[in-house]
Amino acid sequence: MNVWPDIVAPSSMSGGIFDPLDEANMETGDDAARPRFSVPRQQPMRLEWAAMSYADFDTLVAFHANQRSTPFLWMRPRTGAQWEARFVSNAITHNESRDTPGRLAVQCTIQPIRRVE
Repeated sequence: MNVWPDIVAPSSMSGGIFDPLDEANMETGDDAARPRFSVPRQQPMRLEWAAMSYADFDTLVAFHANQRSTPFLWMRPRTGAQWEARFVSNAITHNESRDTPGRLAVQCTIQPIRRVE
């Protein structure tokens, strides 16, 4: 399995846990709920770089072109937790600004699949 490229860590990340429940409220006032899935799923993780170098951007784009929907190993930068992940549709977007010459604001969305122990 390929490994996430060695580029600067994102300046921010957002994601969450998807754990829907089947819920029922009864006329008697009772309440019941059960999870739909046996294990909560991860929501897509949005990685953002406020000022990524063109070299790191080219590395990320080349990695995406090679991987696309194929799973890869990704390490969460701040915790070191290892995840099997894949890119989602329309995974990479970027913005150029004359305020930060030689740098790009980049957003990349990946789907964590499962934690690797």
